[in-house]
Amino acid sequence: MSADNATTPQIEGIYETHLTVADLKTSIPFYRDILGLEFAAEFPERRIAFFWAARRTPCSASGKPAPAP
Repeated sequence: MSADNATTPQIEGIYETHLTVADLKTSIPFYRDILGLEFAAEFPERRIAFFWAARRTPCSASGKPAPAP
């Protein structure tokens, strides 16, 4: 299936979820533009972003911890 004929999935039935992602900056457009989650806020200093799913369900994506110096 190509992106041209893909349908946007409707996420339903999740109360709350937290996901660890490899790259927060590329994950935000994926969850917002591809999955259709409503972007709520980003806190770069905490490496975390928040989204709303169906029925205002809170979801978050957090970047991997920064490598030790």
